[in-house]
Amino acid sequence: MNQLMERAAELMKAVDGFGVTHIISEDGNLDDSHIAFVEEQMKTCSPPPTPEERELIILLKVMTIDAREAVWDHINRPFD
Repeated sequence: MNQLMERAAELMKAVDGFGVTHIISEDGNLDDSHIAFVEEQMKTCSPPPTPEERELIILLKVMTIDAREAVWDHINRPFD
């Protein structure tokens, strides 16, 4: 994985599993429509999004679907 993907993986593991990004970080909904939904929810959610949640969305938006899925697979693979 490249640095962008590694950072996205770190953020996915670090954000609150019950926060505004949960449909991405916990449920694995990585398509553009879910990212856009979360980005829209960030405008009015309470509590407001964390810097990590904002950064995660920014990174995912510039990644391909295949790259997003590779990140998801990386953080969800069973321990070796």
